[in-house]
Amino acid sequence: MDNICKLSFQLGKSKVNSLGSASIIIYKDEFFVATAAHCLYDVGSNEIAKNISIEVENCGMKESYDVLNIVIPEKWISTHRLTYDYAFGWIKLPESMRNVAFIPNFDLSGMIEEHNKAVTLAGYPISFFKSQKKYSKGDLDLTLFKEEQLIGMRSKLKHGISGGPWFFESDNEKFQIGVTSARIKSFKNKVWASIWTKDTERILNKLLTSEMQEKIILA
Repeated sequence: MDNICKLSFQLGKSKVNSLGSASIIIYKDEFFVATAAHCLYDVGSNEIAKNISIEVENCGMKESYDVLNIVIPEKWISTHRLTYDYAFGWIKLPESMRNVAFIPNFDLSGMIEEHNKAVTLAGYPISFFKSQKKYSKGDLDLTLFKEEQLIGMRSKLKHGISGGPWFFESDNEKFQIGVTSARIKSFKNKVWASIWTKDTERILNKLLTSEMQEKIILA
């Protein structure tokens, strides 16, 4: 199974599915979907997404899985800052995913120089033809790292990659450090990711310890 997937969801009264990108992570022996908060909560209308699912490639076949509970940073809703533009969903997946899922990293500060040239971003740009997974790799722009906890990368990838993973490989394992958030007009041809921190881990733990009746959690 692939650890990078298409995200499908509905916002507001629309019956038409919107599309984005997502990834599958494993944390404390549980599977979660990681994506951008703006895919699951529209700050313009204050609407939370519904009918959320992912499409995963498995040996050339497409498999769909419903996302059950979701957690969204309360600071995303209250501040709309890209710093908090990430979200997670709990999902049931086959055990075969265990050796494929990304391992989340919640402290990039000590490794940013080491992995500056080794980070890859990925996602599914929306296309009139077949939507195919694309990758970008390059030097990180750390201009907004200290103040906003954002990292940037030059990429031509377009709409649809929001929520896709940023990751690096080490010792034959893939570590995810954040998700694609948005472009910023003052930085031409670059996309930005909200990186994961210890506060992100706290938010994910809220989802891990939630009751199944809690479909939506703000943390």
